[in-house]
Amino acid sequence: MSSTTSSGGLVRSGKFEDPFFFDLDGFNDGFNFTGDDFFAGLDVTAIVLEVPSSELGGPNIGVWARTVDSGGMQIDRMGRPAINTALIASSRKDDFNLGAPADDPANFGAEVQAAIESLNGGDSSHAAAVTSVLLPDVLTFDTSDPTGFLNGRQLADDVIDAELDLLTQGGLTSDLVGANDVPFRSAFPYLAPANVPEPGALMLAALGMPALAARRRRP
Repeated sequence: MSSTTSSGGLVRSGKFEDPFFFDLDGFNDGFNFTGDDFFAGLDVTAIVLEVPSSELGGPNIGVWARTVDSGGMQIDRMGRPAINTALIASSRKDDFNLGAPADDPANFGAEVQAAIESLNGGDSSHAAAVTSVLLPDVLTFDTSDPTGFLNGRQLADDVIDAELDLLTQGGLTSDLVGANDVPFRSAFPYLAPANVPEPGALMLAALGMPALAARRRRP
């Protein structure tokens, strides 16, 4: 069930179908993509927040999120997809997760530029320009512009293809996964229903109340 915020927005938390589509195994196999969507059939827990456009200020905004543990310590952060995954060395990923976007250019700029150079054939000018776009790791969005990623991130945007094309300077343009395995909803909460129902819905169905269980899962 959705709740209403004080500004007239909507918020819902729960279990949903995983909205990310990507040939992760191909990425880990040196970019030998086969089009196998690693995330097909998987679910995630998510908090979905919809706010009135008037609350954004804009039209140009920047968004990033972080995860903190019960003691208030930051343990993860995210702006654009795959920045830490693809461009930060394994020994530094935790450092990146503990950091703040404002410090990214100084702390990770040289590392990210070198990683991009390794992907684009050694073009340092291109790598420097892309690094200045990707760092700090904040998802930028012009609310007056309907085009998708890198401008914001719509659920159906093929962000991996866009980033591959950008990072390799057109040398690699696709992981061969063109869309999510199930359609997204056209209205709030936008994410598709979970592949596996929540435990409460399973219990209701087991008690002989399938109609009520279905109603629980319906948006």
